[in-house]
Amino acid sequence: MSNSRSGRSGSSVFAGGGQHLRRALSVEMDPGEPLADEVALVAGLGGVGGTYARLLLWRRSMLYLGFFVLLPSLLIDSISAIIQLADNDVGGIAVDKDSVAVLGGLGFLVVCLNAVMAFGVYSAFRRWSDWGASRKVLLITWVIAFLAPFAVALFPMRSVAGGNAQAAIIFGLLGALNHVVALAPKVLALIPGLLRAAVSAKVLFPQTSAPGWLVTLASPFYLLLLFVIMMLPYQLTGSPLLMLAMLCFLLGPVWLWRSGTALARPTRPEETVALVKKTRGVSIALNGAGAVLLLIGVLTAGIGIDALSVFKALIGIAANVLILSVVAIDVLIGGMSRARTIAREVVSDEADPLDTFMDEAAAATGPPPEG
Repeated sequence: MSNSRSGRSGSSVFAGGGQHLRRALSVEMDPGEPLADEVALVAGLGGVGGTYARLLLWRRSMLYLGFFVLLPSLLIDSISAIIQLADNDVGGIAVDKDSVAVLGGLGFLVVCLNAVMAFGVYSAFRRWSDWGASRKVLLITWVIAFLAPFAVALFPMRSVAGGNAQAAIIFGLLGALNHVVALAPKVLALIPGLLRAAVSAKVLFPQTSAPGWLVTLASPFYLLLLFVIMMLPYQLTGSPLLMLAMLCFLLGPVWLWRSGTALARPTRPEETVALVKKTRGVSIALNGAGAVLLLIGVLTAGIGIDALSVFKALIGIAANVLILSVVAIDVLIGGMSRARTIAREVVSDEADPLDTFMDEAAAATGPPPEG
């Protein structure tokens, strides 16, 4: 891709892939040289060094990467849903055909809503220069696609068995397991996406403490969630590799929690970048090692899970993390802005209640109250 004084060429959605990848992976959120269709706007914002320009270009590249990572998972889900609609055979067991048809239709509906989210990601990418419109369409389509599988999970799988009590128990257990597997990528991506957004917000606004506190508070919940989710493949396989994978995954939130306190302090930009680089580097290493061990452990355990299913789960998690990182940073920045506005509106000559509380706590000399 050739360079020019007006910026790199990048008028189509397929152009500038390397530049988008570098931006999305940059710890400093360094936009680099703008693409041709970014030059005019960036120049109007005073160059790529401004916070607003950095956010817009980072969002654009994250959406670009998230869109293309999402496509393979969406394609696999679409093929599976079509096959399920066309083939209602459940191994010769007598079933309620109407319930099976409804279940297949609900699965296809989820795929359609995921396609809506893909369209929303693409639309947000195309509207990258209008932050308000871009974040609105992205948030709406993401919420719809995120909640859809949870609504479908409320369908009682026992009804597929008709009046067969024993088959109802089997279908109920299989349905529960299937929904856990289907929902796990979305649930697992939720907190990592929030954490990644918080760390990115800290890079943009190094003087703020809210992102660091979000990391500190969310990391323990992420650890517990990972432990619960990882119990399923570990108990199915009993593989030592899965135990090691779980250990690597669990050390990630521990490291983030340890780093959260430092991120909660107002820092200088260069100090923030160094801290974030260290935090993200260790986290990526732990999660990468865990993913490799998980992949090897599941594929060698002989439990009937093929490489395509594992690949689909991993790219599904990756796509959701990328997209949610953008959704979350939009919400986080908006929330911080509203909080600051409200704080300014309620400022008065009265003492800050928090300062008063801390002064009273420091001055207290008597024993703590009982009861």
